[in-house]
Amino acid sequence: MLGGEFSTGALKAVGSLALALYVAQGVTLDVGEYLLAVALLVLTTNLFNLFDLRPGRAAKVFLLLGVVLSLIAWHGRYADDFPPLWIVGPLAAPILVVGFYDLRERTMLGDVGANLVGAVAGLWLIYALDTTGQLIALAIVLAITVYGEFRSLNALIERVPLLRQIDSLGRNDAHA
Repeated sequence: MLGGEFSTGALKAVGSLALALYVAQGVTLDVGEYLLAVALLVLTTNLFNLFDLRPGRAAKVFLLLGVVLSLIAWHGRYADDFPPLWIVGPLAAPILVVGFYDLRERTMLGDVGANLVGAVAGLWLIYALDTTGQLIALAIVLAITVYGEFRSLNALIERVPLLRQIDSLGRNDAHA
């Protein structure tokens, strides 16, 4: 965009924002909560693109996040009917299937796939967490995103033994 042309990155940013503005309007009528949901959706969409540098990584982060959010929702405000899983489940299942094939290097998510995984993760955050939880999630997502934009998430994962071990789980030996 600096050279006067509309880049694919700018297109993804505009598309993510438009999707978030559209999706978040069904979540709440309060303007502050609406803007919080939009910010969380946009940043989570981008964050998963930053994670998608190794086979299966985005799907593993999605799975881990899903387990945590399901436990929170199960014991939290949705203990009786558990709507976050009913809402996100039909979207999560194909992500996990494609994530398995991505992990085994039989397919590749790419930018579009990683952004889609991030959008579903953001949606899951919005439906599973109350406003306070969403604010905490936004702070965490923002911190990881800022770190990932200025430093390497990949290098961080490689430096921390537990993260490196989790990251290599299930991957072909050539990348372990």
